[in-house]
Amino acid sequence: ASPVNAFEFLSAQVVSRLAMLMLAVVLQFVAMNVLFDFLVQGAYALLALIAVLGSVTLISLGLLMASRTGSEELALGILNLLTLPMILLSGVWFSLEGAPALLQNLTLIFPLTHVLQAARAVMIDGAGLAEIAPALITLSMMTLLFLMTAALRFKWVED
Repeated sequence: ASPVNAFEFLSAQVVSRLAMLMLAVVLQFVAMNVLFDFLVQGAYALLALIAVLGSVTLISLGLLMASRTGSEELALGILNLLTLPMILLSGVWFSLEGAPALLQNLTLIFPLTHVLQAARAVMIDGAGLAEIAPALITLSMMTLLFLMTAALRFKWVED
């Protein structure tokens, strides 16, 4: 018996994972900035917002994938099966500008695509909140969908 419901439990998982992840992201960003002295055209606060919202979305997606699995191995396998196409098709490693329009539109189902588009717009083009608002709204909606679905599908471990 638990004093919390599935949504509260999953939300707590998101917050705890987010705290660790943001520490790692900030440390990496600062280290790379010191080593390579890259120029950011936009506001650091917007980059932080994108990092937090993107991380919450991806954490929620992970919790959704793990919400009904019986073992950690199966959950990791499902996440790997989802992660590779997301990384390949979101524009992390190469641009999809020359790809067919159907493929470009298909990549919009991945949260990572929206995170990268928003971060690049801020860092390279100096975009403001209004320009990245569609990506932030999409990430917010994905987060709610993933968390709500995970909470509905959540299976408590039984002894």
